[in-house]
Amino acid sequence: MDIFDRLLKDVSYKFDKGYPESPEDMAKLFEMVDNLVKEEEKADGTVSKEEIIKVIQSEDFSPEQLKRILSSVSSIKFKEEIVNYISSKGKGPASVAENIYNKMVSTGDTPAYANYLKNMKDYSYLGDSGNLVEKFNFVSKELVDYITALEPSIGRVSTGKGEILLSVMLNDVKDAVGGGDIQAGGKEIEVKNKGAVPMGQKAQFSTNTMETVYSDIEKDINPKLQTDISLKGYERKRPFNKLGLAFDQIAKEEPEMLSEFADSIQKALQTNYPGLDFSNVRVSDFVNGNSFDWERLELALSKEVVKLYIESEGFEEVFFLNDQSKNYKRVSTDKLVGMLGSEIKIYFKDGLPRWTFNF
Repeated sequence: MDIFDRLLKDVSYKFDKGYPESPEDMAKLFEMVDNLVKEEEKADGTVSKEEIIKVIQSEDFSPEQLKRILSSVSSIKFKEEIVNYISSKGKGPASVAENIYNKMVSTGDTPAYANYLKNMKDYSYLGDSGNLVEKFNFVSKELVDYITALEPSIGRVSTGKGEILLSVMLNDVKDAVGGGDIQAGGKEIEVKNKGAVPMGQKAQFSTNTMETVYSDIEKDINPKLQTDISLKGYERKRPFNKLGLAFDQIAKEEPEMLSEFADSIQKALQTNYPGLDFSNVRVSDFVNGNSFDWERLELALSKEVVKLYIESEGFEEVFFLNDQSKNYKRVSTDKLVGMLGSEIKIYFKDGLPRWTFNF
């Protein structure tokens, strides 16, 4: 930037009209130009503390602006420490360490976080439930919101919302080494947001599994019916609701075939959901005369999915999080199944269930 650019950018605002008009204005302009020339003549690419202090003292900064200035200055000193610490938490945090640091600078949180590193909290500090913004109120809500929303992908492994925040803010949290999303306090923890799938990559069924279930049921039952059923024909209904609607149709038209239909559902589910324990999930147990409690069947099968999830993934706790409100609830695996259908809402959206903690 040459001297004229600097003049236009840095000093023209000091004149009412953006340019000198009176003799007094001209005298002020000549003084400014003279000072700029002197600065150009002695400039060597360095800035002294005295110069920075002089600039700050000469301007009327707001408290918020001063906070950001302090953060920017402090960030130079703390950058390496902050980035190195975040990077030490695993591949996920390391991939966004620079981004988090830059956000801290922009929000003015750098000094506070650097000071926090001297005496960090452990995972136990969170207790059984609470709100992450309140727990980490020594930094801005903007920063908490930003880090919570980070979902970096490392290869084929995707990091969920909230995982990076817990790693960044708690001393004994890092990427998991076995089961779970994170390791916290020596335990493997799954972090689950609203509407998450309670199943990992080891599952032998997927979001499309119910489509095959429909086809298997139709192939088995339709040759035995006078009027075919079409489970795919029930639009915008949950999978088990479709089974209930088909049951109602058969109950109305051919009630003597209800037992056959229940058997068709049983066979299709067991074939397409390998690994689940069906000893306590008999479709006939959910039939009472001409009524079919499909919601209770849906919950029963959801519980078996969660049991398999716990067994196959090997985690010890679920950290339920609402990434919007930042409310959270910790639930140990031995309590999970008993809370399904009450404190934890769960239902099949497609071939997989979704669950959400009722905060």
